[in-house]
Amino acid sequence: MASCHALSRIDGEIVGDEVDLKMFELSEWKLENSEQSDKAVLQVSDEDGNLVNVLRAFDFKSELARMSVIAQWETGCSIFTKGAPEMVASKCQKSTVPRDLHLVLDQYAEQGYRVLALAQRSLMDADLSEAMIQPRSRIEKNLSFVGIVILENRLKPDTSSVLRELNLDAKVRTVMVTGDHPRTALSVARQCGIFQTAKVGLCGCFQPIQAKKVSALLRASALCLGYVIGTK
Repeated sequence: MASCHALSRIDGEIVGDEVDLKMFELSEWKLENSEQSDKAVLQVSDEDGNLVNVLRAFDFKSELARMSVIAQWETGCSIFTKGAPEMVASKCQKSTVPRDLHLVLDQYAEQGYRVLALAQRSLMDADLSEAMIQPRSRIEKNLSFVGIVILENRLKPDTSSVLRELNLDAKVRTVMVTGDHPRTALSVARQCGIFQTAKVGLCGCFQPIQAKKVSALLRASALCLGYVIGTK
């Protein structure tokens, strides 16, 4: 939570993804000025001043649904990964993944919560130099599952009313495209009124979707689950 993110400081203010910001805030760590380091892409410290250097970062990608960093501190070094639970678990040693993980995920997702998984793998000093040049596919494997983070992303107060006005008054058809867990998406769609009748269509696309196919999918659906590639 403290080191596996893409936050930065601009004019004294920490900026970045809203989820990263909230998780970093909860960690109660401090974002340092990494420009003074010749090897770290990111530096954070705890309340006692213990410093962690992020030496290499693999940014979040929609098709991978995760991000990772190689972090080093005074007494050790580890790979830290966070992302979609199913994707993170697939990169972990099976013995470290709870047997009831999918059951727990479904329970939280049905309530509209967003769930992220955390994993790590310790590195020996001798392995660090090699890890700094290995491809991402070699880094993100044989991880140990650490746990999950439950986040509540509440609807804005006016979301439902705006959608209702668009649908009923302006006769504008609204759709929802998301890469969230299907049960989370369904819960949010019901909360905001996109799913109002049993006749509303659902399109489940759990593989990368070519951008040119999105419009065709949405003509038949009010909710599209998946992620889009080739949007540039």
